[in-house]
Amino acid sequence: MNCFQEISRIFIADIYTDIDNVVTTDFESQHTSAIRLYQKIKTYMICAKIFDRNIGMCSSVKDFLKQADLDSQEIVYFYCLIVKERKKKSGVQTLKNRSPDEKLMRYFYWDSMQLIKNVLQDNEIDPQYSSIVARNRLKLYIAYESKKDITVVNLNDVANIMESCGFFEREVSLFFARITEELSYYHGEIL
Repeated sequence: MNCFQEISRIFIADIYTDIDNVVTTDFESQHTSAIRLYQKIKTYMICAKIFDRNIGMCSSVKDFLKQADLDSQEIVYFYCLIVKERKKKSGVQTLKNRSPDEKLMRYFYWDSMQLIKNVLQDNEIDPQYSSIVARNRLKLYIAYESKKDITVVNLNDVANIMESCGFFEREVSLFFARITEELSYYHGEIL
């Protein structure tokens, strides 16, 4: 076994241990930083590329996590932890210190993300969750946070916020396909 293979084996074992720790432990009792884990994975990918080693279909950290058998919810959780850690390090207010309307919007945001996950996992033939309601909620959230009029929030804004929270492109495409399907029978308000 050459030097790169030995280091790689040890490094990968360490990464997989950290992945397990990060995605199975709640934020407050984590021993491993999601940001540090992200940097480890990036470092491994760069080294593998430098040493011309095949690491499968990994062109991004998200692909690496997918190859490590994480499902989309765990990957979204991982990216949300990174955001949480960054906010904590930068001294951004915690939810406890926020105003009531800020708290309400954070709950609204996370509830909307959960609704999107439900839409993506829903039965295609007999859906129980509305993709249009989920999109309306995201548009409202984006309008509130960016202080824009709801009429100027477009679908790219919705796609961007979904991707920034860890949804894959195919999941975003599926979400918009579900909206298109639902338009034929939806009777509620469409923002």
